[in-house]
Amino acid sequence: MSSKSAGYNSFTLADGESVQIPAHAEFMRCLEATAAFEFNIDDGGWQYMAAGISYISDDPSGFETFRVRNISGADNTLVLAHGWGELRDDRLTASGTVNVRQTETVNVLETGDRSLSSDGGSITEVGATLYSGTPGAEPGVEVVSAAANTNGVIIRTCCINKDAVGVAYLKVGTKIVFIGSSSSWFAENLTREIKVDAGVSISVVGDGGASVVMTYDILGA
Repeated sequence: MSSKSAGYNSFTLADGESVQIPAHAEFMRCLEATAAFEFNIDDGGWQYMAAGISYISDDPSGFETFRVRNISGADNTLVLAHGWGELRDDRLTASGTVNVRQTETVNVLETGDRSLSSDGGSITEVGATLYSGTPGAEPGVEVVSAAANTNGVIIRTCCINKDAVGVAYLKVGTKIVFIGSSSSWFAENLTREIKVDAGVSISVVGDGGASVVMTYDILGA
């Protein structure tokens, strides 16, 4: 028996032509082929083969030769590999149209020490301004006055921690936009950011001893 071998063969066969390749190996794989073809191992029976298909011997000693035969009706160019162990081919083989999509780019806000664009204004750090306190009953506490809101405000977070009585809420101008009212103790969080137009005040009210924690950005020009 010959020594173990590994190899790579590339050739073109005319229709009906065959070629035998000496190869003491345990696998044979077709890396490329213009069309399907037939092969046999050690002059055994003919078997089907095409690009991307491998034959692996179940005999621990492998095989000595393999033969390939072109049955396509036209010239057939083959690229074959044989050897021992495991062969991996990472090339893409496709028999039809491959749809390729453009990589999607998503722009997101980031925290940093430079000016970032946001809703027509600029900020230097997301959620940088904090209000935390017990505002009391109406009119509560004016967190941002209409005069201070020159280019809009983004309310990032708001958490209401309320006791067993009374009502707690967040007001934009005269409108209540976030409210907590219950007969039991609870904490409730704002589920989305709120964009407040320029020239509109922001207030918090905590009737019954509720506390409010809020982060926001006053947008610059």
